[in-house]
Amino acid sequence: MKKKLSILVLFHLVFTFIQVSLISKISFIGKVGIAMMYKEYKFLRSFPKTYAYLILTQLLVIGVLTYTHQRLSRRRHYMTCGVVFLLALVGLWYTYNDFVHNYSHRLLKERFHLGFYLFWIGMMISAVFFALLPATKPKQLPVTDLIPPPADQAVS
Repeated sequence: MKKKLSILVLFHLVFTFIQVSLISKISFIGKVGIAMMYKEYKFLRSFPKTYAYLILTQLLVIGVLTYTHQRLSRRRHYMTCGVVFLLALVGLWYTYNDFVHNYSHRLLKERFHLGFYLFWIGMMISAVFFALLPATKPKQLPVTDLIPPPADQAVS
């Protein structure tokens, strides 16, 4: 599990680098718009900040899916993977819809858009990766360690 998980994290480190490289190819009009009007998106102009935001989000999703894989029942883990996949699918659709129908976002150019599409696809890859991982047996303590023996059977 640890080896496969480290491969997934390494994949996301490289994949996020590609995403941020594409996002940094924002058009000149987009750069001016962010500098003058859309100041809440100023972090998109900084490569390290954009990389940090995107990779931390991906690592948070991986952390949640790792937790559910190790601690919850298989059914709940599959449900969590499904929810993450559906949220990423909705995010991908919303991003596409926003970039197509919002004129100011259309001006940011296709490479910028592709970087965000890849972000959502990366999240879907994580959900599928964890859904396909073999089940792990939850670690349980023996019952005798959890419940003390009755007082009349206690060894003196």
